[in-house]
Amino acid sequence: MAEPNDLATALGLDVRAVTDVIDESPLRCDDAVAKRRAMAACDFTPGFPLRLARKDAALALDAAGGHGTSLPLTEALLRRWIPAIELRHGDDDVAAAVTAVRRAASAP
Repeated sequence: MAEPNDLATALGLDVRAVTDVIDESPLRCDDAVAKRRAMAACDFTPGFPLRLARKDAALALDAAGGHGTSLPLTEALLRRWIPAIELRHGDDDVAAAVTAVRRAASAP
């Protein structure tokens, strides 16, 4: 959800307009709509704290690994969530993961 916003910014597009287009597409998901809008507005009011999402994802990865399977999308999420937590967004909403995406995009 953070990456489309970042791509829109990088391309010089209006993030809210891109969000509106995605929200009217077959990919619409009410939770995703709310998170994309929160990311675009930098509104990280806790709904579901990022640190708890990280905990749950780590538990899922441990369970999967213990049963001989992998969760590559969950692994990718953690690669974004952990830096956002390190940026002191652990108690913010999971939408705060966008901060890690933005920092990675602006790194040389």
